[in-house]
Amino acid sequence: MTDAFLAFAAAHTPGIAIVDACARHASKLGIDKLSADTGIPPLEIRAHLEAHKQLSPHRELAATLGIPLDTLLLVSTWSKRVLPDDIPVLLRAVENTTYTEAEDHLRAATRELNRGKNRTRPRGSVAVAKRPDYWGRRRVSFYLTDAEHADMKANAGAYIAAAREKDPTLSYGQALHMWLLRQLTTPVSEARKTYKPVLLMPVDSSLTWERGYLVTADGVRVDPVELLKAQLDDTGWALQTALDATGTAQAITVARIQNTRFSTGEHRMIAALDTLVCSWPGCHHIAMDCQAHHIHPAAQGGETSWENLAPLCKKHNGMNDDLRTVRNGRIIRGNGGYPGHQRRPGDPVRYSANDLLTAGWRGLTYDAYARAST
Repeated sequence: MTDAFLAFAAAHTPGIAIVDACARHASKLGIDKLSADTGIPPLEIRAHLEAHKQLSPHRELAATLGIPLDTLLLVSTWSKRVLPDDIPVLLRAVENTTYTEAEDHLRAATRELNRGKNRTRPRGSVAVAKRPDYWGRRRVSFYLTDAEHADMKANAGAYIAAAREKDPTLSYGQALHMWLLRQLTTPVSEARKTYKPVLLMPVDSSLTWERGYLVTADGVRVDPVELLKAQLDDTGWALQTALDATGTAQAITVARIQNTRFSTGEHRMIAALDTLVCSWPGCHHIAMDCQAHHIHPAAQGGETSWENLAPLCKKHNGMNDDLRTVRNGRIIRGNGGYPGHQRRPGDPVRYSANDLLTAGWRGLTYDAYARAST
């Protein structure tokens, strides 16, 4: 009878006394040690600590009303939807109610408290745990609106998908944590990506003097005399091209003149410098702002190599068919290795009419060897 009575008494102890005791033990032992000693999951302990934080200013009222623990945790959750001064109203709303009834009472009380009130959203704040856990980590928490949360998911989506494909044991939350760490620990830069110029230079440099200009990644023509007078350090990239034994233009080497945060690798850059614009006919998006599209889908074994990459803007990358569908057509490599659009298998390949398509490294190389053969 004694054990049964103690269990009954513990179940009817005011919830505020339990969360206060939990907070005292957690401050001495830490959440992980307390969880290991008691068998209570860390998530449940954190819920107790959150209730202590939210409701401790109203400890006397909560104790007087004798609100049990499960209902008190529910009040703690709903208290975030009202101003701190209104929390006593929520506590009184659940007096002498069951757990099932409590949520209905809290919903009605919250609706009444917020009716007709134009309340300014409080400024955001970041909370950092005072003590690290066993592994030296500190818990960081902050609030996001639904719109901010949606933006975060959209921005992190590609990284999370790639990380989980590389390591299938990663959960969504673990991959999101990795992405957030990268965002928080990488130096802040401009909101919009900026790029340094990339100079396209044929191996036969005499072509430069015959043409009278060099071409950059965004189609700008540069006077080589002015270029020689300028300092070349920290200016961007240089790429050299030539023809292979079959007469097909190839990228020979690329030199990194400047290390930038937004550099995404030589494969992507060589693909962008191939056409300078989106590969979809009629589109004029600059290639450096496009997505790197896998001509042979990566999901079907396509390599991430510059031969298998072509620049497509976000819209046309989404429209491009894979090998198993025929709806909008797809990008393939056609004459001279240029990427173009093929509506259906066997149909003619259509190319961009933008003259920048042939101003990239491939066209520059063909021009160089055409001149050499005459």
